[in-house]
Amino acid sequence: SPANETLKRLALGRAGSNEASPEVVRRFGQLLEAEVESQRRLKFHRKALRDLGVSQDGVIRFLDSEQGLCAGMGGLLSPAGVSALLSDRLQALSRSQSDALLRRANVSGASFFSFEELSKHL
Repeated sequence: SPANETLKRLALGRAGSNEASPEVVRRFGQLLEAEVESQRRLKFHRKALRDLGVSQDGVIRFLDSEQGLCAGMGGLLSPAGVSALLSDRLQALSRSQSDALLRRANVSGASFFSFEELSKHL
């Protein structure tokens, strides 16, 4: 995106310097504030799910339901299955949003990833 390119240019422009430009500091602060707010919202929704009695096994089976009978076996999820559910079937996320979520949850790009990793971002 243009904003990322600007940030990259600003950061590279100060190579060799021990000080960041005010613009880099401002944008980094905005990034940190957004992450803190995201964690705050996630905590609220996790509590709401616990209060409703939603089980982890049920969530895993639902998220991996595109995989059929093997859905969620061993607490593992298929990136392709989760993406198909969220983007295609439910249309809850765009394909790029789904890809971004899965990149955070499945950093290694493995064929399967743990629900625990995904739950850090839900």
